Amino acid sequence: MWHPGEDRLWLFDPRFQIWAIGRDGAGERLFARADLDIPAGYGDLYLNASGLYFDTARRQPVWLLATYSHTPPGSGLALGAFDGKAFTLLPQENGIRTARGDAFVYDERRGVLVHFAGTTDRSAELSRERLDRGGLTVRELATDGVWRDAGTPLPEATGWDIAAGWDARLGQAVFVDETGTYGWDGANWHPYGRPPLTLWRPAYTAQAPRDGALLLVQQQGGSWQPTVQCFTLGDDGWREHDGAGVMAFGGLARDPERRETWVYGPWFGTGRAQHTLGRFDGTRIVAAGPPVTKPHAGSTCGPVRFFSRSHFLRALVEKQPPALFAVDGDALVPATPVPPGIAHLSDATGQYTLTGDGRMIRDGTFPFAPAPAFPRRKNTNLGSDGAGRMLLFGGIADGGGRATRLTDTWLFDATTFAGSWTAPDPAGSPPALADAAIVHDPTRNVWVVTPAGERAPTRTSEFDGARWRAHASRFGDGGPVDAASPVALLAFDAPSGQVFCVRGGAVFAYRGKGEWRHAATPPVPAGTTAFAWDPERRELLAARPGAATRIPLDDHLDAALVKGTKSA
Repeated sequence: MWHPGEDRLWLFDPRFQIWAIGRDGAGERLFARADLDIPAGYGDLYLNASGLYFDTARRQPVWLLATYSHTPPGSGLALGAFDGKAFTLLPQENGIRTARGDAFVYDERRGVLVHFAGTTDRSAELSRERLDRGGLTVRELATDGVWRDAGTPLPEATGWDIAAGWDARLGQAVFVDETGTYGWDGANWHPYGRPPLTLWRPAYTAQAPRDGALLLVQQQGGSWQPTVQCFTLGDDGWREHDGAGVMAFGGLARDPERRETWVYGPWFGTGRAQHTLGRFDGTRIVAAGPPVTKPHAGSTCGPVRFFSRSHFLRALVEKQPPALFAVDGDALVPATPVPPGIAHLSDATGQYTLTGDGRMIRDGTFPFAPAPAFPRRKNTNLGSDGAGRMLLFGGIADGGGRATRLTDTWLFDATTFAGSWTAPDPAGSPPALADAAIVHDPTRNVWVVTPAGERAPTRTSEFDGARWRAHASRFGDGGPVDAASPVALLAFDAPSGQVFCVRGGAVFAYRGKGEWRHAATPPVPAGTTAFAWDPERRELLAARPGAATRIPLDDHLDAALVKGTKSA
């Protein structure tokens, strides 16, 4: 809902917390669940409906939860109003049991809460009760706290999937199911025809920015990659608008004073960043707030890049790749969209994506020849030497009911036009990892591999093209490190000829055979979620949502080289 007194969007999230979001996308949590006076057990039950509305009669925000609970006085419906200091439950009398086919709309013009009491429920008993009422009926709650029946039933409105919302242009609460669109003005029904879409839950409603017509936005069902459908209700029925490729969002609200309709958290599709806010401008959904950036990985060679998972959706699986960000000053800015794949990296020659069937794609558009006889896999480990030559190993096979861990090793060379794949048959096996940090050490012409992600680097592996060797990792020389800390970055510094890693906020130089020596403990900004390495400037970049801080490491790495010996 839009809070007119605060001029901010208020959001009631699935964890029963209330947040305030400003026009600039900045947000803060206002109330935790414990602050909302929610009745015991309500949050643990299946919800028939939930929402947040601004009560124009009370001039207060009100949260709404409708469940299968039969506890009086609301018989499954609880309402909590904010009096400026705290939320308290609103008293209710004459309530009925809520059902799955119910919807609730606040009538801003008359200052009453409208309960569209539908005819469908998972309970056969409750469905019969509702059908006995004659069809879809209306009940209304005014400020006296008493529910009252209103109008006459609609026997034809018997839909299972429904939507409802306030139409400020018509001054009516509107109920929608597959049988039709029905407006309620407080005394009479007004039919507006069948909707041109199959309804799916959740379907969100608000009002169009200019005239306040009912706006309905929903995700299409039946697909792993659904884009939203966007409709407004006009004099001649429903009109479809451009969803602009939005694949996920968190809610809608209209600011009637400025005639702006806000979309919370729109995600504009595969490989693109989610934004804190968007707007429906009357014809399409557009990004309005800054992109949501929570970097989880950074590049170690070439132009600095960060990968960021989507806020709503899992990433680093083939269907939902991460977003790619470049660095502009101290800000993270969206870069080229990343195509679907199981592994992604960026080096001096481009951004690379590997698909589960062994196809390598550069910069999102250029496909190389696929790897021959490549076992399809769900995930893998991929690293670059910085100049287009890559090491790939292991992962989990894709297919069959039981997870099969792969132990193969591949080398890919992107410096030729079509790219070339080779599958060496080395002595030994690669480490059994699905989220490894990989770097090439040209000083000794070996690949160095450690566990990454959430695993501690108990072993350091090396691959020289003919043999895999594993060494117990030893972190010493006075470096402060928690034994459980994972490796956050693994990179090579050319001027000093050293492989180094960032672990637990400290920098360690590699001496070979699993030995790591402390080189520095630089100041790392609070909130850092990922690191990247700028090899030309010899700077570590510590990224947090939306920003990155540069930390020079040249003097530390040079000193570490003087203090120790090169990797041997």
